[in-house]
Amino acid sequence: MTCSVPDLVDAINTANSSPGVHTIRLTRKCNYELVAPDPTNTANGLPAITSEITIEGNGATIIRRASAPDFRILLVDKTGTLTLNKTTISGGRATDGPPLLR
Repeated sequence: MTCSVPDLVDAINTANSSPGVHTIRLTRKCNYELVAPDPTNTANGLPAITSEITIEGNGATIIRRASAPDFRILLVDKTGTLTLNKTTISGGRATDGPPLLR
């Protein structure tokens, strides 16, 4: 996979739409910078995980750009399972969850 957010989105959508277990391999040490929320669910940066997916990060980072609107990076739906290996997730800002306890 190239170091491309659209390619990552396509890979998630492909995995969600086909049966079986899927592995998505990210480009080694790449930064996948999200600048806008997913158009189908604006609370999320990436499509919701609705199938069984493993993301092999190879030291890559999936990050929300600081100047982007608030959204979480990932949502695992009740039908989905996500395994992250050697992947950093950073900068998500969920706006529809419970308030933080202080």
